[in-house]
Order: sequence, then structure tokens, then C-alpha cells
Amino acid sequence: RAAMGVATTVADDERALLKGDFSKSEFDARRWAEARFEQRSHQVLKEERHELLKQKKATSELLKRNVANNYNIFVGTSRELSNLEIDMSTVRHLLHDVHGTMKALEASRLDFGSAFALDAVTAEAEKAEL
Repeated sequence: RAAMGVATTVADDERALLKGDFSKSEFDARRWAEARFEQRSHQVLKEERHELLKQKKATSELLKRNVANNYNIFVGTSRELSNLEIDMSTVRHLLHDVHGTMKALEASRLDFGSAFALDAVTAEAEKAEL
């Protein structure tokens, strides 16, 4: 039993090393496998294979959950973007309408100003004739 406790500790240490090895960018799978297989018994290799398969399954499940969670976030973000596009289109149309109204007011002010100036000139001319 004492030997089994030591083996468990070693296996835990190796699991931690495995995770560290696999995450490095310079990880070389062939060299890692050759070093692992050279001095391992058949039973130890079977246990390591089993552990790797468990890690593979756990990682696969984690990725599936992350994809599902991120998909929901993506859909929500897409809806928000669509709403923002609609809002921006509305603002664009309102600005276009305001611009048109401002031009019309400017034109009517010029027409009113011209008419007012013409009325003033006509009034002056009428006074001069009297």
C-alpha cells in the first residue's frame, strides 16, 4: 500500500508535467514520446494511455462547453450589432431630413429677405414720387 501511495504521487507529478509539456510552444511530440516509451513497462504505458485518453475527453468536453457559451454570446452580440445598424440608419435618415429642412429654411430666408428688401425699395420709390 505504501508503494501504491508513492506511485499515485508520481502519477500526479507526471500529470502536472504532461500538462506543462503540452502547453509549451516548443513542445516536440516525437522526442517526448520516445523518452516516455524507452524505459516504461507495458503496464505503465497502458496507464499513461488511459490517462491521456481521460485528458482528451475532458478537454473535448471543456471545448464543447466553451463553444456553446461563446455561441450564445456571439448571437447576443450579433443582435446588438443589428440593432445598432438599424439605429445608425435611422440617425442617418434623420440627419438627411434635418439637412433638407435647413436648406429649405435657408432658401426661404433668402427669398423672404429679398422680398423684404424689394418691398423697402418700392416703398422708398413711392415716397420719392410723392
